[in-house]
Amino acid sequence: MTQTYLILFIGLALVTGIISYLLVIFIAKRVNKIIETFGRWWMYIAILCLIVALTFFFDTWKGLIILFLSTSLGYLIMRKDIRKVHLLGCLNLVTILFFLRIL
Repeated sequence: MTQTYLILFIGLALVTGIISYLLVIFIAKRVNKIIETFGRWWMYIAILCLIVALTFFFDTWKGLIILFLSTSLGYLIMRKDIRKVHLLGCLNLVTILFFLRIL
């Protein structure tokens, strides 16, 4: 009984994997054509607007301040050629202090 379910599960996983692979390839070609018609610049602008809107929706103005500061830090790190691991350590420290109710 258990072995039958295992074979059924593996078979269904294979069939689902094959179908999803084919769908992703099919949809990716269509989406790529759509992106090429609009241009990548508009896609970047749309994603940026979506991120800002979702940040404001979930976290209001405090989230926007954090988004601006973290984006500025990431840009500064990139411009000054500093390893991103150092920035990650700094952000983790602040997060740990926040959840320990120290900050």
